[in-house]
Amino acid sequence: MKSKMDSLKKRTKSDMIISFFVAAFMGVVAFSQVKSYFMGGKDILNLYNGMYGVILCGVCIILGLILREVQLNGKPFTKKITKMLRIIAMIVMIGGFVPAVVSPFVNSDGTTVSFHFDVINFAFSALGVMIGIISEMFVYGYELQDDNDSIA
Repeated sequence: MKSKMDSLKKRTKSDMIISFFVAAFMGVVAFSQVKSYFMGGKDILNLYNGMYGVILCGVCIILGLILREVQLNGKPFTKKITKMLRIIAMIVMIGGFVPAVVSPFVNSDGTTVSFHFDVINFAFSALGVMIGIISEMFVYGYELQDDNDSIA
């Protein structure tokens, strides 16, 4: 049992480091994209990429915190992790539509406002729903783990 716990801690530590590295990279990408939008040619794609970069940076930070929690406790099914998964689900669901909602106000010529939804907007939101469903499975896993710990 001890070797399984040590193996879990090693894997989660490396995954946590990778997650924080990806978060830092996405933060740099988001900053550079937003900067090039405001300093450059006002290409809306730069603004989109910047917004998606901020969303992915936030998600990777929370994933790193989840992995840190697993590394410290050795248990993936806790209330704290379930709450963090729900936060990720909400960020991803809402984040999928942020660029489409913000773009009319940035591109507005003063006469018309139109929203442009793309497949990626719905894919992001569907991914958020799937993460929300997985978080509910973690609630069930937490209850089973709690029952099992109270028996043993």
